[in-house]
Amino acid sequence: MMDTTINFDIAYANPDSEIGIGYIIRTSSGSYVYAGSETGHAGAAEDVDCQGILIALRTGLNHNLSNIILETDCQNATLYLSGKEVNLSWNASCILDNVKILALSFMSVIITFCMS
Repeated sequence: MMDTTINFDIAYANPDSEIGIGYIIRTSSGSYVYAGSETGHAGAAEDVDCQGILIALRTGLNHNLSNIILETDCQNATLYLSGKEVNLSWNASCILDNVKILALSFMSVIITFCMS
């Protein structure tokens, strides 16, 4: 199967309000595959970014994708997932550890940092 790219964006105001996570999946040629959104809660903006990565991968798994390119604007998450030492909260690290486990369900996962 061809590579698919997942882009997502986060809406976060403060720990007391709902978060929004929107995502779009497209083929390597740019064709639309799927888009969606989810809501939830998070204590910190860093946690929301990490949740977005996890939700994007779960969505890819639910759509039987096998080769994922995930683009995120959370540089610390990208560095953490590539094995670099970064200063992340315990909660964000736990979320990203779940991302690592979920990534094993795909043939390939590439997570790249893209400035927003």
